Amino acid sequence: MLKNMFGRFIRRCASTYISRQRPYIIGITGSIGKTTSRMIISHVLWVSLPDVRISTSPKNFNSEIGLSLSILEIQSYSPTVLGTISAIFQWLTTARSPKSARAYEVVVLEYGIDQPGDMDILLDIAVPHMAIFTWLDKVHGQNFDSPDQILEEKSKLLFAATDIVCVPGTANYLDQISEEIEVDVLTFALHHTADADISFDEYTLRSDDTHVAVSSFALDQWHIDHDKVGHISTNLIWEVFAGYVSLWVELAMIVAIRFEVEYMLPESFTFDLQPGRFWVYSGMGESVIVDSSYNAAPESMKMTILQTIQLRNTLYTDHKLIYCIGDMNELGDFSESEHRKLALLITQSAEYIYLIGDQTHYLADECQKIGYNMDRIIRCDDARDLWVQVATRLQQDNQRYLVMCKASQWWLYIEEAIPFLLSDTKDIQKLPRQDERWTKKKNSFFGKK
Repeated sequence: MLKNMFGRFIRRCASTYISRQRPYIIGITGSIGKTTSRMIISHVLWVSLPDVRISTSPKNFNSEIGLSLSILEIQSYSPTVLGTISAIFQWLTTARSPKSARAYEVVVLEYGIDQPGDMDILLDIAVPHMAIFTWLDKVHGQNFDSPDQILEEKSKLLFAATDIVCVPGTANYLDQISEEIEVDVLTFALHHTADADISFDEYTLRSDDTHVAVSSFALDQWHIDHDKVGHISTNLIWEVFAGYVSLWVELAMIVAIRFEVEYMLPESFTFDLQPGRFWVYSGMGESVIVDSSYNAAPESMKMTILQTIQLRNTLYTDHKLIYCIGDMNELGDFSESEHRKLALLITQSAEYIYLIGDQTHYLADECQKIGYNMDRIIRCDDARDLWVQVATRLQQDNQRYLVMCKASQWWLYIEEAIPFLLSDTKDIQKLPRQDERWTKKKNSFFGKK
């Protein structure tokens, strides 16, 4: 009751704010990469358009309430009486502040859906000028009859856009939709071999002078003078991020044109991903830990595995691969088939496979059918059992390992395995779900087991 009342109230406040201030709205949807993509574009806009006031939430706000909180620049909310009072107080304080006279001019919003009809509610709050589709996956599939229904719901954002739409160049499922969109449609590449309006090439991974992994790539856009700004170097080391950066460089230029301001293209980006998206840490001994523990959907899992393999083949050639994988939740009827599809990809590169969660038995069963050595598959009771098993391996084997951790968040908390594998305890705070609320919830969960 309280949450519903607050939802209606905050949605009305957000809608009223948009109608009065009329900011330029950039809306992002898709199944994976929404938050990371949103944070990257905001960063690019901040550094390249210093004369334009940009806003986006530092939190993963994308629901009906979350979108409204982002618009109103409310930084925290919990669905309790105190949390609701605190959110309202934040809004009233901000609205009365002298800073409110300098309202933002561009807002970057994330449009997330869980069930049919959700996008209509979000569009009632804010219609985007620019709409970006990241990628389609089957996450939240239990609330939809088919992937086509998921696509239909998400594509409402594209049809609503009033200025420009951007879609992945390799997303063939969007071809017919793109033909029906009335505004300009640009395609962008998420890997260096893709053909698209906005793309990149010469993608490389390397270690910098401090032995930190970095990537570099060339922007492939017609209006960029390659003699002056041919390459960008960044600490974002997943190839798909090069695609996002290239896209956002292009879109920042478009925003500059819309606002008639000077555009300053930086040649390098130092950008901290939100915890658990894809980060590399030094592990115990001489191991390397890849943290992608925030969540897991099939395409995200596949791309993370492929990038981990590329990372090993490029920078850590003497390391063997260990995959720590948990259930991919929220897939509904697609769960068995999607877990089984991972088997061939993993078994071609894994030295060991550690599994947690009930649904990963489909993955293990498929590995057995393929003929993978089942002695190299270790089932763990939970994330804390996982760290004991993996830590023992790292301590006892005379071998360097690259360890990748990825799972859906609910009732798995695979990030709980990572602190005990790190060589520097200061890195623990960089992992996802480390605040007091999550710590209490996880301690309660593991205490009951």
